[in-house]
Amino acid sequence: MSEVWQTLLATLVPVGVGSLLTLLGVVLGPAVTHWLSTSRDEKLTRMKRFEELLSLLDDHQRWMEIENAYYVLGKGEEVRSPSPYPKARAMAALYFPQFSVPFADVNAAAASFRSWMVDNMASRVKKNAAIDVSGYGSAYLPYSNAVTALIAVLVDFAESGAVFRTGAHVGWDRSLTFKKYEAMKKVHSQATRA
Repeated sequence: MSEVWQTLLATLVPVGVGSLLTLLGVVLGPAVTHWLSTSRDEKLTRMKRFEELLSLLDDHQRWMEIENAYYVLGKGEEVRSPSPYPKARAMAALYFPQFSVPFADVNAAAASFRSWMVDNMASRVKKNAAIDVSGYGSAYLPYSNAVTALIAVLVDFAESGAVFRTGAHVGWDRSLTFKKYEAMKKVHSQATRA
C-alpha cells in the first residue's frame, strides 16, 4: 500500500470508530436508561404495594375488632363501611399472586368468624339475653391463626428481599415458606382443638 493510503486509513479508522461509538451511545443510551429506570420504578411500586397490602391487613383486623365489639359485646355502633379485605386480596392477586392460598384461608376464616358474630347477636337479641361469648374461641381462633400465618409468610417474603425483585422472585424459596405456613396452620389447628 502506498503511503497516502496508510495515512488516510490511520486518520479515518479512529474517526470511524469514534463515530460508530457515538452512534451506538446515542441509540443505546436512552434504551439502557429507560430499562434501568423502569426496573427501579417497578421495584418502588412493588415496595409501595407491599406496604399498602400490610396496611390493609392491619385495617381489616381493626375492622373485625369493631365488628366483634358491636356484634358480640354489644358496644359501639354497627360498622357501615365495607371491609378493607377485598381490596387487600385484589392487590395481592395483582402484585403478589403467590399468596393466593393464605389470602383465601384468611377470607374463609374471617367469613366464618363474622357469621358466628352475627348469629351470636341475633340469638342474644331474640332471647333478650345477656352477652354470651360461649363458642368465641372456636370461632375466633381459626381467623386469628390464618391471619398470623399469612403475616408470617409475608414477613418471611419481605425479609428475604424478594419484595424488591420482579419476575420469578429469585432468591425467595417459596416452597420452604409454604411448608412453614402449612406447619403453622397445623400447629394452630391442633391448639384450637385442645
